[in-house]
Amino acid sequence: MSVLFFSTKCLAITYLTVNDTAQITQVTKAATHEPNKEAVQVAKAKKQNKLARWFIRTANRLVPQLPLFTPAEAKRANTNAGLGFGMFVGAVFIFPLLAIPGFILSNNALIEEHRTPGILTPTNKVLAQIGKWGSLAWLIIIALVIILLFMFLSRWR
Repeated sequence: MSVLFFSTKCLAITYLTVNDTAQITQVTKAATHEPNKEAVQVAKAKKQNKLARWFIRTANRLVPQLPLFTPAEAKRANTNAGLGFGMFVGAVFIFPLLAIPGFILSNNALIEEHRTPGILTPTNKVLAQIGKWGSLAWLIIIALVIILLFMFLSRWR
């Protein structure tokens, strides 16, 4: 059996066939609108993926999540943030070189916050940022004052 002619008109398929006795017959069949198997599989996969993502989101909300840090680590990071800010304030009002440990302590607290988000309380995070940038600015001011002092003293020689 071989196909000699193939045409589609609206909802019917017409083709000519030759059988064993060399007779030509015209066959007309109604076209069926069966869904494409590949498209159905893709749609099923999308639905399953969407369902899986929903399940994971829901399961994560229902299961209590353990914190990624211990209370001792959180206490140390928050203490570093507070001490760094305190050293910065001490550098401004008491002894300018306190800006060096203030910068180091505040920077360590912010590094811990970057490694494990949420370890610092929001207030201590702000204090650590103020301590870091304020100490850095104070160190730059001190360096400029020392440079200007040496320049001024070198003129009097």
